[in-house]
Amino acid sequence: MNLLMTCGYKHTLSSGLAPITAASTTDAGVSVGYIHDLNYEKHNDHHWYAMIATYQRERMAAEHLRQHGVLVYYPTRKDGTSFLPNTLFIYTDLLTAESFVRYSKSNPHHLDYLHFMYDKTKVNEKGKNPPIVIPVNQMDNFIRLLSVGDEGTELLPKEDIRFREGDEVMVMGGNFKGIRGRIARISGSTRVVVTLDGVCYVAVAYIAKRYISPITK
Repeated sequence: MNLLMTCGYKHTLSSGLAPITAASTTDAGVSVGYIHDLNYEKHNDHHWYAMIATYQRERMAAEHLRQHGVLVYYPTRKDGTSFLPNTLFIYTDLLTAESFVRYSKSNPHHLDYLHFMYDKTKVNEKGKNPPIVIPVNQMDNFIRLLSVGDEGTELLPKEDIRFREGDEVMVMGGNFKGIRGRIARISGSTRVVVTLDGVCYVAVAYIAKRYISPITK
């Protein structure tokens, strides 16, 4: 799976993510390009925002953001197609994120085809839906999952998933070692599902029971 994840500041190790350098290859034989590494410096005022680029212009938007020093995560499948069509993720502060989506004659950063993905379950003090903010631990888990490759992973609508109450697990072995998710029934089979709240659900390829360990809270 190709990943575009670039930024304008120095990376530091975080969350146990192994570094991947530009034009490297994962164990799954999937090309990885345009990456400094998968470890990035955390900032208290930065968040992961899910963005929509209309008419499949997510790659164009990602390059524009990268050129302006923004950390961008843009996952694609092995064949080069987008894993999440029209979607990309940026790690920055809210003011910087807004500068790319709010029109102003004096704002050279604005992209008229780039928009926030909004959280329809919440309302802010202005009575509007706020942008979706993805917790860092969820985003790191999602990045770790897709860095393995897209073989066997499946994007699913929520209505196709039947989660088992309280069954949060960690994969302890195999290609997906370290991935956290929830056990769900999908089309009659048991799968581990990784969630990005408000964005997507990704079912992981079959994992042997001996590699799945419940997470005790």
